[in-house]
Amino acid sequence: MVKKIYSLLIIYSYALSVSALALPLLDQQRHELKLPSIFGDSMVVQQKDSVAFFGKAVSGQKVIVETLWGAADSTYATSDGSWKLRIQTPTASFDPQTVCVRTSTDTILFKDVLVGEVWLLSGQSNMAFRLRFDDNGVSEIANASTPSLRLFKVPSITAAEPRENIQQVQWQACSSLSVKDFSAVAYYYGRALSTSLPNTPIGLISAAFGSATIEAFMSKEALLSKGFLADHYYNYTNKKESKNPAWCYNAMIYPLQPYTIRGVVWYQGESNCVRASQYAEALETMIHSYRAGFENPDMPFYIVQLPPYNYSTPQQESGDEYSAAIVREAQLQITNNIENTGLVVTTDVGDVDDIHPTNKKPVGERLANLALYQCYGQQDKVFSGPKYKSHSIEGNTIRLAFDFVLNGIRDNYKELSWFTIAGSDKKFYQGNAFVNGNDVVVSSPFVKEPQAVRFAWHNAAEPNFFNSEGLPASAFKTDNWTDFTYADGITSWSNFPDIRNVPFDLKVPELTEEQPAAGRRVKQILPEYAETDVYHTLYLPSNWEVGKEYPVIVEYPGNGPYLNKYGDANSGKPDDASLGYGICGGEDFIWVVLPFVSNDGQVNQLNWWGDVEASVNYTIKTVKDICEKYGGDREKVVVTGFSRGAIACNYIGLHNDQIANLWSGAIPFSHYDGVREWGYPNSDNTSALSRLDRLNGKPQLIIQENGGPAATKAYIEKAGIGGDITYLTIPYRNHDARWVLQNIPERGVLRDWVNAVIGRD
Repeated sequence: MVKKIYSLLIIYSYALSVSALALPLLDQQRHELKLPSIFGDSMVVQQKDSVAFFGKAVSGQKVIVETLWGAADSTYATSDGSWKLRIQTPTASFDPQTVCVRTSTDTILFKDVLVGEVWLLSGQSNMAFRLRFDDNGVSEIANASTPSLRLFKVPSITAAEPRENIQQVQWQACSSLSVKDFSAVAYYYGRALSTSLPNTPIGLISAAFGSATIEAFMSKEALLSKGFLADHYYNYTNKKESKNPAWCYNAMIYPLQPYTIRGVVWYQGESNCVRASQYAEALETMIHSYRAGFENPDMPFYIVQLPPYNYSTPQQESGDEYSAAIVREAQLQITNNIENTGLVVTTDVGDVDDIHPTNKKPVGERLANLALYQCYGQQDKVFSGPKYKSHSIEGNTIRLAFDFVLNGIRDNYKELSWFTIAGSDKKFYQGNAFVNGNDVVVSSPFVKEPQAVRFAWHNAAEPNFFNSEGLPASAFKTDNWTDFTYADGITSWSNFPDIRNVPFDLKVPELTEEQPAAGRRVKQILPEYAETDVYHTLYLPSNWEVGKEYPVIVEYPGNGPYLNKYGDANSGKPDDASLGYGICGGEDFIWVVLPFVSNDGQVNQLNWWGDVEASVNYTIKTVKDICEKYGGDREKVVVTGFSRGAIACNYIGLHNDQIANLWSGAIPFSHYDGVREWGYPNSDNTSALSRLDRLNGKPQLIIQENGGPAATKAYIEKAGIGGDITYLTIPYRNHDARWVLQNIPERGVLRDWVNAVIGRD
């Protein structure tokens, strides 16, 4: 061992003397030993691998490669002067290494070499996009100094024939100066890897060209291996050299091969929307070609899916106005079908009016999480949003299942955008999509027997479908149709009307602090809460008379403060409730809106539950008092609620047998206890079903806006729940209970149901 180290020191000293004294003389005699510029001072070589060293020398001359870490090998230049050998590399380290390449006449010394992870990042303008123009560029550049992060930027050049070298390029340590014009995506990718891989230098090779096509980055041999690509190679000409088949590859990729790298990141596709239908096969061919060129048949290949953008007609394939969606789906399918590939989705970080979105940080970091998960075994990294897995047709709905939703889907029960659904006529209508557990259930009033769903099938789609980790879902389709159509008016949101476009024929009376009287809505406080701000509201019907009995509507309010994209709002207070008044129209029923008592017992809880036991007891006492004081009929009490209040019908209203026995029936509107877990105690399916048992099969009218209560119906049927259950769909997109104040058919159905339950048919 000592002898080996001693000999390396001699070689190292000899190399230094040659570099300092002999090289000027050799320059005059013309060097015959050459390596491509990818080999140089400050380069990073792939760790724990047999890395390729290659170049040119005098035919028949012996070429020796020796390293400071102890590995060495030799070979002989072939008849054309080319040579290649492989050197085994150690585990990654920040310790600078030296590599000596020599023949009997020449010596080349590479200094400050690091052993680590090497990645090639390629594509068109969004990969070439410079850090200085990124949203966070100024601060990133100012703090960019990372000596163990090394950059090699290939210039955007083309060549009609393959070149053996890239001139005037060298490896550089990451600094404020070297990184400002480097790829922003590549920088964020490398920085994230550096942070997550201890003691591991990172080498980034950026090779991107704005407006380039995928064919421009493919070799002639790869292009000629497929008929349609061969036709493109022989017949395509363009004034932009970056679009000419093989020209970017010849000048930017071929000179790098077979430099040993860990993998490739590819961000491209915008320029191929004009040939979108061919993209999947072209990308597959490219992947196999790059793996062959870099001599690694299992080399990881990661893809950035196209961000949303309003492509013009000339930028798209003839006859298809959604060409970008086809490219995105091709990118998805490639990663489904080819091992060691992966995809990151960018629908939430694009700009529909700018083909070059300026927020590259999430793109690079998602790519890094993908690599850390797949390449480096860091299973805690989450790199993907919901990924379509399968579907099933359930009556007039389609249920979609997904991977990467183990921890749930974000924004459950908010309307999901950009879902379309079609029947056997292959005409897609805007779908109404709602979350059911970890699935999505899609329907449309215009599609009675659905056959297929498409998601985000639009060039500029910016959906709101994310997993709980906040990562977006990829565009997908469940069909393979080519002869389909779209209904007019496909947009990101529901095709149902807005509640504000229909006149209101009822108005809830103003809330006062007066004494109860016929036709008056008043604020009341129970004696035990006299020194607090806990209160409920009471309405006596306009035809109320002392001594008579009246059915009672007990209502729970929704969560607050709440405001959605349509302007639907709720304070969470009893003041905003309206269901009970809409049911009775101001006559024949006593209407009470109950609070949820805060944990400290001092105020109404505006968001979720507060003290559940206190709220249960408040309900029991208030219903009893109203029946005793104002003529409420104890045999005709119906419980209802909107949103949070809908869940409360069961969560509070069926908390124990005593409160459950109050009800003749229940009317939950817009949510339902147990369909999903909300994060509060006992929101799980098992607990919810045990509560529901206490209803003992009494009638329920389950109501949902937009696409209807399909998710709740599926939940109830799957659980095998019996009883008298009716479902009602409200034809609005709004999360708003005021539809009961409008003269629409659904209000008539509601009133008829209530009258039947209390025996007033």
